[in-house]
Amino acid sequence: DVISNSAIGLYLRMGDIWIDDVTIDASTVFGAFLVSLDTITINNLTATTDPELSASSAYDVWGTSDGGVSGTGVLAVSDDMQISGLDVSGFNNCGLFLQPASSGVTGVANVSNATITNTGRYGVFSASMDATFIDSSVTETRVVDEEADRIDESLGADVLCYYVNYYAAIYNSE
Repeated sequence: DVISNSAIGLYLRMGDIWIDDVTIDASTVFGAFLVSLDTITINNLTATTDPELSASSAYDVWGTSDGGVSGTGVLAVSDDMQISGLDVSGFNNCGLFLQPASSGVTGVANVSNATITNTGRYGVFSASMDATFIDSSVTETRVVDEEADRIDESLGADVLCYYVNYYAAIYNSE
C-alpha cells in the first residue's frame, strides 16, 4: 500500500497494530503516528518526505507539551514493539520516536533492518525503553537551519559528541 501527500500518513490508536509493506511519501507532520496499549508490529515500512515539506519545531519546544513531536517519521508509543524493515528519511525533527504507553514501566522495542537517514535533530529518540537494534543504521543527521547558530559544526564530531541531547544518531533517556 502507498500513502502520499498527507499531514499524517498513518494514524493508528489502540489494539494490536500490525503494519506490513506500507510506503508513506510526502507527509508533513508524521509519517506514522502509532499509539497502543497492546503490541505494535511493523514489517517493511517506508516513510520518506522532503525536508522542505516536513514540520520543524524549535529546539526549545520540540518534545514539550508546548511543541509536541511533529516532524517525526515514525512515532511509536507502546510497551511492546517489534520493528523490522524500517526505512525513514527527510523528517526535520526525528526519524523514529519510541516511548512506552504505560507510565512507570520500561517498554521493550526490538528493531532490526532499520535505515534512518537525512533526519534533523535525532535519528532515533527513545525514552524509557529497553531497545535493541540489529543490522540497523542511522546516518546523515543534520542541523535544522533555524538552529544552526546553536552549534559550531566546525568543532568536529569528536567535540560535538559532548553536546548531550543536541543532535544524535540515537538518543536514549530513562
